Amino acid sequence: MTEPDPDQLLKSLEASTMMMRAKHSSKGVNRNAVRVMSIVIIVIVTVGLLVVMQYMASELTARRPQPKTDAGQSSNTETK
Repeated sequence: MTEPDPDQLLKSLEASTMMMRAKHSSKGVNRNAVRVMSIVIIVIVTVGLLVVMQYMASELTARRPQPKTDAGQSSNTETK
């Protein structure tokens, strides 16, 4: 078998390098779109969870029992 000469190896290497660059450059657009959509989804879910937590907190404070006061005694101390 004959070994390829250095010029043939260089041309083959350049061709494969160009193919790999073209392949990776086309994936860059898709990768960026996935990143942006991931961040948007995370922000939407976070805002949704904050709204739910705020609603739950307002429901808990609305249902909190008020301190009971005795009807027979006034809150002011009277001196007799």
